[in-house]
Amino acid sequence: MKKKLDLSTVTTLEAVYAIAKPTSEEQSLFDYKGESKGMIAAQGILQLDMINKVLNDGVVMDFMDRNQWKYFGYFWVVKDDSKATGFGLSLDGVDYTDTSADVGARLCFVDEKTFRHAFKYFPEIFEKVLIVYK
Repeated sequence: MKKKLDLSTVTTLEAVYAIAKPTSEEQSLFDYKGESKGMIAAQGILQLDMINKVLNDGVVMDFMDRNQWKYFGYFWVVKDDSKATGFGLSLDGVDYTDTSADVGARLCFVDEKTFRHAFKYFPEIFEKVLIVYK
């Protein structure tokens, strides 16, 4: 029987990558340091997808399964001059759905605790995906 993932061991992107084992193509996108808004967003989506897979411990969100709850966050965009965008995200709350597509499957987690963990340790990744860089 597979041992359940201890969330406290996954608090950095390095820990995510160590578990997920990115391909060389994925790693080249993770290493991107340029200024292209599209590339930054693509990097964030791939990172968030990998964070999701690792923290969900292999559980795949199935939007055909009405018995599987999917958890996602609601955010406020707040002014934050310390960020490259000039804005940051503040978590307003966590909700769940069964089969509706309120958000994309990549943004859904297996439970509220897992979503809150993801946002606590990886807010900059959510910001890459949800806020357009200047």
